[in-house]
Amino acid sequence: MSPTNSPTAPNIVLFLADDLGYGDITSYGNRYTRTPRLDQLAAEGTSFDRAYVNAVTCCPSRVAFLTGRFPARYSPMAGYIGENGFDPRQETLTSILHDQGDSGRGYLTLHSGKWHIGPDHAEQDGTYGIDRVLVNRHKAPGQPKDYVAVNDAIELMEYSIGFDQPFYLQVWSRMTHNPILPPARLVENYRSTQFDRELLSATVNEKLELCSAVMDDPEDGLRQYLAEVEGMDEGVGRLLDALERLNLQDNTIFIFTSDHGAAPVRVDETNLARCSLMGCSGPFDGGKHELSEGGVRVPMIVRWPRFIPAGAVNTATSFSFVDFLPTLANLALVPARDLPGNLDGIDLAEVWLGNATMQYRGDNDLIWLQGTELSVLRNNLKYVYTDERHSNRYLFDIDADPMQRRNLWYDNDYRETRTTLKGVGCDFLDTIQTEWGDQTPNSAQVTFIRDSC
Repeated sequence: MSPTNSPTAPNIVLFLADDLGYGDITSYGNRYTRTPRLDQLAAEGTSFDRAYVNAVTCCPSRVAFLTGRFPARYSPMAGYIGENGFDPRQETLTSILHDQGDSGRGYLTLHSGKWHIGPDHAEQDGTYGIDRVLVNRHKAPGQPKDYVAVNDAIELMEYSIGFDQPFYLQVWSRMTHNPILPPARLVENYRSTQFDRELLSATVNEKLELCSAVMDDPEDGLRQYLAEVEGMDEGVGRLLDALERLNLQDNTIFIFTSDHGAAPVRVDETNLARCSLMGCSGPFDGGKHELSEGGVRVPMIVRWPRFIPAGAVNTATSFSFVDFLPTLANLALVPARDLPGNLDGIDLAEVWLGNATMQYRGDNDLIWLQGTELSVLRNNLKYVYTDERHSNRYLFDIDADPMQRRNLWYDNDYRETRTTLKGVGCDFLDTIQTEWGDQTPNSAQVTFIRDSC
């Protein structure tokens, strides 16, 4: 079906988890956690196997989501936007929906939860075209740590009823970010759980091994983490129930995803809480802070009753955070001519709706720059250049080698591919330096850029 059959543009709710790994929920293969509401969402919507973030830390990932552009275009320093915010002239998904959504009527734009997209004084109504901003850092006793933020989100849904326009609501969760703080009632659900190490992912087994040096029972950290994930699932369920109670569910797109891969543990006898960061990367290696698949690949589920296929799993299309802006703008009936002309993202609305198929991303590459590491993904082949002293160029077939163990860079069968992808990376580095303006990269990045090409 086409969204043009809908009497009005849909409401949109985005739930963005924080540091949640690809393999942390049941429908993405986790054998131990309890996520019944996310399982329900997957049964009623479409799950994407190839969902990619465009950065591996919190703020730049949100930059990509809001702007539809690779975050490296904005600054050589990953935290710049987090500290300074966007230029007032910067168009964002929220400002575009606010001004032009629903064929000119505009969306009511709402935010609840974590901010991390500018300084504290920017956490106010009107910033980036967001009508109401609720950033509540309080924790309700005996409840998951985002309980109050979900309450705020439900209040914003109720607030929207008084307006004759659709709403866009982003719920930016703090779960499963450090510190892991599940309520005792949820931890009890896992108290007697015995783990089969062969059923745990390689990344979780590695974390357990590291934490065994400082903990008598490192699996207790895993129990804490699983309880945190279950608490997050409760919050998603409360939002879904609120949509149904308010009779909004049939014309609301609900999106669930994470800002990047799972955080690493930190083996430190003075900070054992870091041994609760037992996020799972599924079949992939690495996590947060790394450009490996475990760092950039995340779960993503989208639901829109009657329009988005139910119970489907898209294993073909590589959807990326920069695609949210053009895709959601299309579904919100914003004319393509009114979008910025410099987007890195592509409109995949027809793929969401099941009306079209796309293998990988067609001719559209994904590019990451993290400190002194560059990565380019074209279809199933990923080029990585780092500032390591020895072998610092890599090429991986992520379909055949999801753990990125076999370096194809020196394989002559891939001679043309490595030349092409290196050229894509070099062209990107040339381009972004002109966009940085007066911002100067640090000396390590200057050397890295000089030596890359």
